Amino acid sequence: MNGPMVGSGFPGSSRFAMAAKSPQTGIWGEAACGGNFGPELKRGINNLLRITVKDDVLPKKILTALGEGAAAGSVPDVKLLRDEYYSIRGLTPGGIVRPEKLLELGLPELKERLYR
Repeated sequence: MNGPMVGSGFPGSSRFAMAAKSPQTGIWGEAACGGNFGPELKRGINNLLRITVKDDVLPKKILTALGEGAAAGSVPDVKLLRDEYYSIRGLTPGGIVRPEKLLELGLPELKERLYR
């Protein structure tokens, strides 16, 4: 199942599962995993599709200042938030997964395709 937070690094969104049926025995096997692998794989594939920093935007509603309340008139500093997020996730300033991160996660083929 996919949703807007899948692969984003949001807590709980980095889990994935795989299942397969053995053609020889007919027995089902499954495994579940979490961590950085899912988000970095998704980001790397998006980078192959030429999705970069210019595509990381927030919805207009979030960028519209509220008229009342404690946060009245304030708008998030998108560049600051994005730069901090990229730093935490190990992305380049252009929003691309760093080559050393891809190798650390066991994704050398993706590294080769991104950094030709």
